[in-house]
This record gives sequence, C-alpha cells and structure tokens, in this order.
Amino acid sequence: MDEIDEAELVCAGRSGVVLDGARNGLKRVVQAAALRKCCHELREQIDPRGLRLSNAVVVGCLDLAGLGVPYPLRFDGCEFDSALVVEGAELFELSLTGCPRLPGLLGNGLRVRRDLDLSRSRVVGAHWTSASTSKRSAIWLCESEIGGRLLCVDATIDGQGDRSIQADRIHVGGAVRLIHQFVSLGEVRMIGARIEGSLDLTGAQIESSDGPAIDLGDAGIEGSVFLIDDRPAVGRRRGDAGGTQRGGGPHRHVDGRPEQPAHQWAMRAAGTRPHGTGPDQR
Repeated sequence: MDEIDEAELVCAGRSGVVLDGARNGLKRVVQAAALRKCCHELREQIDPRGLRLSNAVVVGCLDLAGLGVPYPLRFDGCEFDSALVVEGAELFELSLTGCPRLPGLLGNGLRVRRDLDLSRSRVVGAHWTSASTSKRSAIWLCESEIGGRLLCVDATIDGQGDRSIQADRIHVGGAVRLIHQFVSLGEVRMIGARIEGSLDLTGAQIESSDGPAIDLGDAGIEGSVFLIDDRPAVGRRRGDAGGTQRGGGPHRHVDGRPEQPAHQWAMRAAGTRPHGTGPDQR
C-alpha cells in the first residue's frame, strides 16, 4: 500500500490545502508519528488553515496529549488503527468526519477553541481512564472545554458493552448536537455538564443495557432541550425526561412505541439545573 511520507504531508500543510490520500481507489497510509511531528516540531511551518487530510489510513497511535496545536486538525473519510489521544491538549479545532474506523477518542482535560466534530464517523472501543474505576467508554471528555459546538450528526458510537461517551463536567460554549441518524450503543454520561447552547437529540437512537441511556445529573443547559423522534414509528423507544430544567426555550420529548425495554431510552435529568436565560445557540 502506498504511503504518504513526511515531505508530502508537510508540503500540503504549508500550502493549507486538503491532502487526499486516495490513489487508484485505495486509501494510502500515513504514519501517526509524521502527523504528530507536524503538530509539534514542525507546527510553525503549517498554514493557519490547518492540517487537512482525507481518505487516508492513520497507522500507529496518534498521541497529541499535552500538545498545543494553533491551527485546525481535520480528518475526513480517514481510518485509524488506534484510539486518538488528545488528553490535556489545547487545539484550535478538531474534526473527525466521515471516518469509518476510529477505535476511540481519549480526551479528558481537552481544550478546543472552536468545534469538536465527529459527524458521520463510527467510533467503536472500550477504554479505561483514571476518570472512572468501574466503567470503560469509547469516548472520554471529562473536564474538557469546547469553545464552539460538540457535533455528532449521523455518527455511530459503540461502547462495546460499556459507556459510549463519558463527559462529566464538560463545558461546551455552543450547542451539543447528537442528531439525525446518531446511534449510541452505550450510555451517554454528562454529569455536571455546562452547555451554553442547546442540547439536541432529534432522531437519536441511544441504548443502554445497564442504567439510563443519558445521564445529565446536575447539568446546566442554557438553551433548549430537544428530544424529538423523527424516525419511522417502527422500533422507536419512549423517552422520559420529566423534571428536566433548562435556561430557556421549549422542552420537547420522544413520543414513540415502547417496543424495547423502557430503560433503553430512560433519561436521568432530575438534577439538571438552568445556568441562565441567554439566547438559544443551536
């Protein structure tokens, strides 16, 4: 399989153009070490438009823990053979869109100036971190800060029997959108979260075999909360978000047929509190 070497990667980064890894219908390989070098030793050579890679296979663990990357990182249609590690990193923007294979995202303590976008990607994994001694998760975002939006439009996240997302005490400056064909196989846990925009779960399918599907205990949501089932009636679950409080806007909930155990769509939000009454930021 052809490989994208460091020189080609740096050349695209200096120009700020998208580097398409597709060749003759196949995705070329790029070494995680070369990507890390662009984000660390060579970061001053990268155009402010950022490092933009499409249709490539990232080989090795891309470990950006603790690094400061002052430009966008965008991966579209890429595959990863290891979980992406961004714990304690300070990033301008992180986009992992349309990625069919991402074995996890370890981002406790992550700081992102703009959006964190996982739309159309498939994340499958179960990882331990020091944030929990009892459960694993595919995605970890505890104590993280996202200045823009958290986007998971049409994404699939599979916690392989444990949680899909654990983001206790996350702070999101914009909206959280787990919408349309978003599928979560495992609990989405956001205890103590602060969301300055809306929480939108329109069309989401979230299942948990143990406990609530969504845990928003003691969370503060300034915008609206949308729990609208826009999928066909067959196989829909019924949501229960009674007692949810938020800063403004309408609260809408799922109204479907309980053809699966009710706990698969149960939502623990009784402790959720408003953070303010500012405008809705969808």
